[in-house]
Amino acid sequence: MGAGDTFKFYPYVSDNGTTYDIKLSAADATAGNFPAAVAPLTNPPWPWHTRDLRHVTGYLTSNPLKHGRLIIHDAAFALFTSGGTWNNSVTGNSYTMLGAEGERRPASHLK
Repeated sequence: MGAGDTFKFYPYVSDNGTTYDIKLSAADATAGNFPAAVAPLTNPPWPWHTRDLRHVTGYLTSNPLKHGRLIIHDAAFALFTSGGTWNNSVTGNSYTMLGAEGERRPASHLK
C-alpha cells in the first residue's frame, strides 16, 4: 500500500463457498488473482478480522529480512497450492513465497 494504490471491493470466495466483499488495493487484487472489482455491498462483507483470510506470506526477493502478505482469491490458485513469486506493481517489489495459510474461523465474530 502506498502512493499510487487504488482501493476497491473485490469478491472473495470463502472455503465454504460463500462469496464476501473485501476491500483491497488494485495491486494486491491483481497479484492475488481476484476478478474484476464489484460495487460495494454486492455481497456480504467478510465478518471476521482480515488476518483470518486465506493468504500467502513471502520475503522480499531483494532483501530476505523484509516480509509481505498477500490475500488469495481462491484456494485453487497456483500461488496458494504450489508456491512461487508475486510482484507488487505499485512498488515494483517481488516476493518469494514462504508459506500459505488457509482461512481461520473464530468460534464467534464477536471479539
